Amino acid sequence: MSAAIQTSLSQLGRAVENLETSASIAQVSVDTALKSANSSQNDLFGSSKKAPAANDVDTKAIANRLDNAIAKVEQILKEG
Repeated sequence: MSAAIQTSLSQLGRAVENLETSASIAQVSVDTALKSANSSQNDLFGSSKKAPAANDVDTKAIANRLDNAIAKVEQILKEG
């Protein structure tokens, strides 16, 4: 396997790890905000707290891009 492919695979692995970490952090943040919004009382002059709106992330598009990247890497590895 060439050095360029190994480098690319390493970078892809790090990118996937970063994506997983970011997703976990975002999930914890949303869960915490929802718990806080559900359990908190309004103060005398405050308004009700609303849970943060979910980011408009197209998970199907991300999954599709990852699948395409994996398919390309598998094809390169078969050819190499």
